[in-house]
Amino acid sequence: MTDQEFIKKCLVCGDRAIGNNFDALSCESCKAFFRRNAVKNKELKCHFDDNCEIDVLTRRFCKKCRLKKCYAIGMKKDWILSSDEKKERKCKIEMNKKRRKNSVVSNQDSTSCSQSCSSGSPESADNQD
Repeated sequence: MTDQEFIKKCLVCGDRAIGNNFDALSCESCKAFFRRNAVKNKELKCHFDDNCEIDVLTRRFCKKCRLKKCYAIGMKKDWILSSDEKKERKCKIEMNKKRRKNSVVSNQDSTSCSQSCSSGSPESADNQD
């Protein structure tokens, strides 16, 4: 098998996929498009027959059909994070990084590990030194 057979393709436009976004395999472009357009309450119009072919070259031409295809392949609007949810998620990621860093620095000392696990917060693990 060649490397090209393992490349994941965006289910919306066929471009190279970066992973699952909003519960569907998609490229960076379609991920950003969905995030911007799914939350808008604007009525989109198709200038053709509401059945445009969406691929890498044509994906910019019809927003309505592209968004319709995003939903058809399983993208979920309720998976789009609000700005507050994004901040909270970023904070949790930073806390987990600190927790892992402290765990590596202490060579996973069983005492500090069990104490930080029981407290559930990286701040309390930081203050136990």
